[in-house]
Amino acid sequence: MEEIANIISIWIFYTNMLRAPVNPEKRRSALKKEVIMFSIVLLSMLAFLNLIDSYNSQPLITGYAVLDVPAETEEAMGVMQEQTQEGLALSYEALEQGEIVIGQPVKWEQRIEVHNPLENIIADPIFQLELPLDASNINIFFNGDKISDDMVVLIPSIEAGETLELMLSFETSPVMVEIIEEFSESDSLFGKLFNQPVKKIRIWHDSSLKYTNIPVEIDSHLGERLIGEYEGVQEMVDTDYSDGKSRWVIARL
Repeated sequence: MEEIANIISIWIFYTNMLRAPVNPEKRRSALKKEVIMFSIVLLSMLAFLNLIDSYNSQPLITGYAVLDVPAETEEAMGVMQEQTQEGLALSYEALEQGEIVIGQPVKWEQRIEVHNPLENIIADPIFQLELPLDASNINIFFNGDKISDDMVVLIPSIEAGETLELMLSFETSPVMVEIIEEFSESDSLFGKLFNQPVKKIRIWHDSSLKYTNIPVEIDSHLGERLIGEYEGVQEMVDTDYSDGKSRWVIARL
């Protein structure tokens, strides 16, 4: 603000020095032009200073909230896993996540190979699959038939060296969206002039799995700034706005 005050003082000084005594009517006309020009310059400077202030104080603007995934969660995201039970070798292919709809359970599918590495038949083996703790609506299929609705599986006898394929499906907790705060950004120069609205949104889920490509849509106003909160991290989000709604996609949550 001190720089702006100095500019105003210099402007007034030089315009008074350079303005010769003329007809009062012409003087008033000249003053009007001076005021208009000065207003344009002042507003431009305020906008420029606000941009600098925003750049220095606000987090990175991005259309995606890409969060680092700890190494211990890689298995939960569906990397090929192998397991041995009852003499059988179980191979889990990558989990396939279904399309996410806010507020609805997330669907998952996974292929599991069951291999008998022994030289003899294994009769009616019973084993247990690894599932997320929050998995629900569990279904396990063999040859198109449902054989279990929980993690315990009983399959027919499996010959020596034979490999069978199971299809697993289940659901996990939905992604939720909550508007936790709405306010006007009055603590910056631009906000003081234009009362720019800000909305803070929390997006979360309770699953142990990591979700990807989460589409978010909320009611909004043109020019409203949005701050997304993901797993305790806050950042500005760049959205597509149309028909009174702001839309964006979270890459991973």
